[in-house]
Amino acid sequence: MAMPFVIPVVIMCLHIPAREPSPLPFNADKWFSTRQLADRYAMLEDLKKQHKLLGMTEAEVYRLLGKPERELSFDGFVIYRLGAVGDDSVTELHIHFDKGHVDKVEVLRDK
Repeated sequence: MAMPFVIPVVIMCLHIPAREPSPLPFNADKWFSTRQLADRYAMLEDLKKQHKLLGMTEAEVYRLLGKPERELSFDGFVIYRLGAVGDDSVTELHIHFDKGHVDKVEVLRDK
């Protein structure tokens, strides 16, 4: 009987960690329209290389990335969802504005 062998194989498959998506070139149209948030995560490194977010105005960020999913006006942060990647943690791009310009950019994961 093959049954004793099948159960360990199934258990092993359940414990294989998810890998992060392959990098993609940043594309603003795809960023705006994607329903696959992991694609945003895959574009993140190229976004940071091609566009210097620090010092941008709020209007420049919105023109580049669109309207954020959340705004924390009391903290000055806007938040773009990047999806669940790797270990299934929720990943977000947090951009902080001070006096109308970006002064901090963080990628945060929340399990």
